[in-house]
Amino acid sequence: MAVPNKLFQNLEVRWSIPAGVAGGTGPNQYDTFNIYRSDTEAQNYTLLASLPFTGVETSWVDTGKNITTKGVIFYMVVFSNSVNGAVSASYLTYKTLSPREQRLVLQLRDALSRFITNRLADEEIRQYLDQGIQAFNVYSPTTGFDIFTLPQREEPLVILSALIMGVMQNMLGIGFTDISYSDQGFQLTASRMDKMSTTLDKILKSYNDLLAIAKMDYAEGGDSVGTIMLPIGIGGNISRGIMNVFDLLSAVGR
Repeated sequence: MAVPNKLFQNLEVRWSIPAGVAGGTGPNQYDTFNIYRSDTEAQNYTLLASLPFTGVETSWVDTGKNITTKGVIFYMVVFSNSVNGAVSASYLTYKTLSPREQRLVLQLRDALSRFITNRLADEEIRQYLDQGIQAFNVYSPTTGFDIFTLPQREEPLVILSALIMGVMQNMLGIGFTDISYSDQGFQLTASRMDKMSTTLDKILKSYNDLLAIAKMDYAEGGDSVGTIMLPIGIGGNISRGIMNVFDLLSAVGR
C-alpha cells in the first residue's frame, strides 16, 4: 500500500458491520456494499458506489468531497447479494474525525469521568463536542461556527459546554438509582442526583457568565451596549451621573 501524499483531505466514511451481516454469496450473505450520499440527512440518498464486500470492509473514501464538508454531507451503507438479489436494510455511517476533532475529543475523554468515557467511542464523545459548539452558536448574538471555523480562542468555552452536555446526558439515569427507605425509625437515604444537580448549577452559572462575555465580541458594532444622548453643548460640563455611566460601560467593554 502506497504512502498517501496528503492526509485528511477527502471525506472518509466508516461504519460498523451490523449483526447478521456476513460476507459471501450464500443465503443470508452479502458480497457487495453500496454507499449512498445526500445533501440532506432526512431524504434523497443517491447511490454513489458499489464495491466488493468480503465481510471485513468498514470504510470508504469519497474523493469527490473535501473533509471540511463533513457537516453537510450524509451517507448510508446498504449490503446486497449479486447472486440472489438480496438487499439489506440501510445503516448509518460516520465520518473520520479531523485532527482538531481528535485533539478536542481526547481532552473531553480526559476531563469526563472514566465511568462515562470507558464505554463511549470517540464518535459518541464527538457528539458532545458538536452539541457544545451549537450551544455556543445559539446564545445571542447567534453565530454559525462549526469545527472547522470555530476560533481557537473559543475552544476552552466550547470544551466546557461539551462537558456539561456529556454530564447532563449521562446523569439522567442516576435519579432512578436514588433510594429513600424508612422502617421503624431506621432511615436510609441515598440521593446522588441532588448533589450532582447542585454542582451542575454552579458550573452552569460560571459557564453562562463566561459565555455572555465571550459573545459580546460578535455583537453588531463590536462590544458596545448602545448609545447615549449627552445633554451638554460645547463648553458644557458632564454631570457626575453621566461620568458614572461611562465608567460602567468602560468596565463592561474590557
